[in-house]
Amino acid sequence: MAVATRWPLVGRRDELDGFHRALTDPGCEGFCVYGPPGVGKTRLGDECLDRARAAGRRAMRASGDPSGEGLPFGAVAHLLPAHALEGLSGESFDAALFARLLETAREVLAPAADESGAPVLLVDDAHALDASSVAIVDRLMSQGALFCIATVVVGAQAPDAVTRWWRDERSARVDLAELTEIDVDTLLHIALEGPLTAEAAAALWRASRGNVLALRELVLGARAENTLVQRDDIWTLRGELRPPQRLRELIEARIARLDAPGRAALERLSLCQPLALARLEAETGLAVLEELDLDGLIAVTRDGRRETVRLAHPLHGEVLRAAITPLRRRAVLLAEAEAIETHGARRREDPIRIATWRLEATGRADPALLLAAARLARYDHNFRRAADLSRAALAAEPSASAGLVLGEALYNLGSFDEAERILAAASGLAGDDELVARLTTVRRRNLFRGLRREADATAVAEQALARLRARTAVDEVRAGEAEVLAISGLPQQAFTVVATIDATTPRLRVLAAIPRAIALAMTGQTSEAIALSEQAFEEHLALGEDLGIAAPGTHLVNQQFAMSQAGRLDEADAKGRQWFEVAARSRIPLGVMWIGLHLARCAVLRGQPRSALEWARRVRSAIDTSGLEGLRPATDAAAAMAHGVLGDAESSARCADQVDGATTGFGYLAPELPLARAWALIAAGQYDPARRLLVEAAESAEQLAHLPAAAWLLHDAARIGAADVAGRIESIASRCDSELVAARAAHAAALSAVDTWQLAAAGERFAKIGARLLAAEAFAVAADASRRDREQRRAAALDQRAGELVAQCEGAITASLAGAGTVVPLTEREREIAVLAAAGQSSRAIAEGLFLSVRTIDNHLGRVYDKLGVSNRAELASVLDRTRGDR
Repeated sequence: MAVATRWPLVGRRDELDGFHRALTDPGCEGFCVYGPPGVGKTRLGDECLDRARAAGRRAMRASGDPSGEGLPFGAVAHLLPAHALEGLSGESFDAALFARLLETAREVLAPAADESGAPVLLVDDAHALDASSVAIVDRLMSQGALFCIATVVVGAQAPDAVTRWWRDERSARVDLAELTEIDVDTLLHIALEGPLTAEAAAALWRASRGNVLALRELVLGARAENTLVQRDDIWTLRGELRPPQRLRELIEARIARLDAPGRAALERLSLCQPLALARLEAETGLAVLEELDLDGLIAVTRDGRRETVRLAHPLHGEVLRAAITPLRRRAVLLAEAEAIETHGARRREDPIRIATWRLEATGRADPALLLAAARLARYDHNFRRAADLSRAALAAEPSASAGLVLGEALYNLGSFDEAERILAAASGLAGDDELVARLTTVRRRNLFRGLRREADATAVAEQALARLRARTAVDEVRAGEAEVLAISGLPQQAFTVVATIDATTPRLRVLAAIPRAIALAMTGQTSEAIALSEQAFEEHLALGEDLGIAAPGTHLVNQQFAMSQAGRLDEADAKGRQWFEVAARSRIPLGVMWIGLHLARCAVLRGQPRSALEWARRVRSAIDTSGLEGLRPATDAAAAMAHGVLGDAESSARCADQVDGATTGFGYLAPELPLARAWALIAAGQYDPARRLLVEAAESAEQLAHLPAAAWLLHDAARIGAADVAGRIESIASRCDSELVAARAAHAAALSAVDTWQLAAAGERFAKIGARLLAAEAFAVAADASRRDREQRRAAALDQRAGELVAQCEGAITASLAGAGTVVPLTEREREIAVLAAAGQSSRAIAEGLFLSVRTIDNHLGRVYDKLGVSNRAELASVLDRTRGDR
């Protein structure tokens, strides 16, 4: 799939609004766009010019070019009649000729009868305009004969007249910054006509830092090399991003203009950044740093009283590093390492930097230093750096401690097979109880969660317990046993084991909190589960550099699960999105998968099936890369439910087949898996087998004390007409503190009684906790009951409430909605596109106006046609007109 030749404009709405104000202001003569190279100044200028043309102005272009300095009016010559410039040269140019040319230009630029104002000229690279062109443009602007859009590179020496345009308030000025991370994700989604994995979007953001030129070149290069590929309709990276040759040439050309001191400073930063400003200034000179700063090549940041210097763009560092000779690299790295050691290596990150530099310079470093640096990197969740450093430490001097750090880093990176080899070897080197216990904890977690070798995980723990004597070490291994039981879906057994642990030390409290929080959430004790996870997260952070313990993010995942079980759905979604972005930016695959899975589950519970499918796609992509197959069944189940809610029986059944055929999975989510097949049956209209499946699965879930899951299964059965389940859900609710379970019980009772007021009350209860689809169903059925009672006014109000909620449910259509009298409404985006299409706009015109792709517009229109039962724009317009008439 080719990337669009002209990328859409994203993240510049404020600037476009500023241009509109400037253009319509009688006292404003121009619009100056400043920014660093590659930020999108020309693209914004083009968009402004298009809008001026659409407003009835004549649109023209010119470009500054230093090579044309000797030719008078070189930049604007093409705008003047050829005869006006005949015989013109630098020697013959005088004031009289300038006056004649100015008059000629005024005549040429005079607005025609069908033009709404003075022409608009885009001057790209206005800082490079020749003096005569600046003079005539300046005079035409001051006389109201021309409105000028000027793009200027920040830091470039611009002509005084150009600077005066905005300084004297004759023109408006905007300063373009690089795009934000969100803007980059949006831009790529549109340009590639599809979503990206969080890891791919984060990698492209890190590499480009929002510079549009760099981003575009990176994407084109990655597509050409098949590094950026599309799988399951989502773009993902296969390998590391590398700047393509064209981008390297642009960067090299920019760096080549530097003198020797400036380049030397950049080389030091490319290898060792950040560097202290005071030391770099003392060794390089303030004048050199000022020049680099003006050129936008370095950035100075302040942290308290400390000022440090970095390269302004990461791609510059990669190009610089590639050009540094091996001996020069060695000299710089060793000099920086020695300089920090001379000053005492006082900062926390100093051991990591020294070890990394010495390792890169010589291929070796002190094993103790490497191990200390690896531990620090691991604590900072930089697992790749931790793996590199601990692998070097292990090669230099085999030890159980180095094996523990490396094995734990590999587990967090998803390299489960290698982690098992390293951890098994380290276990043979471990002598004291503490190391044995910690190695056992990590090895069992890797075997159980990563490799899904449950029997081997149990055997490893039993072997360790036979060796251990210290109570704290035994308790640590027992905490790991409780974790296995909880993840396996056995909450009561997990509670029993946790009760035997002497959790008086912070470490053991944190370890015991992991299985206990999961078990509490499974059994419906959600308030305690949330509070315990929050407390454990804080205590975990306070542990500092402890090894052999799950990442602090584990408590966030547990908290997210507990919040969804409790019915705090909007909060679970909002926090989950924040945590997901952190995991993606930090390149932590386990975090991406676990948090993404719970976001998919939460989206199903909130009645947002398309969002659920999007999250499921992201998780599946991460699973394909990492191999954590244990999460695939639950991910496929979320997708099956989402497809079923959308009425796509074929896709739902396909996902349910994957769930049914799965041989691995985590038991704590297993009771929800029957929902996959049930919703495939519901989408196919097979309600009787779906009801039987749900009721039977609920009985098994309740026997295992999975109370919120049992309530979910029974409530879905009630939604499709199952009788005699309301009492069972009410009984479950009495043993839980979950508001979601309580709302399910109230709704099931209202459905059984067909009570309008109870149904409406259940709808409000669902709406309050963020379960929008369930709320819409309750209101829709309440409206239908009101109609049967001949309460038309109340029915209309309830229909409206249902419609408002369904509009937020991304095209969901369920039996309760279809069975009631409610017309399935369009989503906000579908309604917006439908109105534009009904008005006669083409898909391309709509796409450009809404900053979407044509393919996306056509997909939305297809869903609109299906919902409204029409097949073309004329029928769509008729239906919309009829709907307006009904209201």
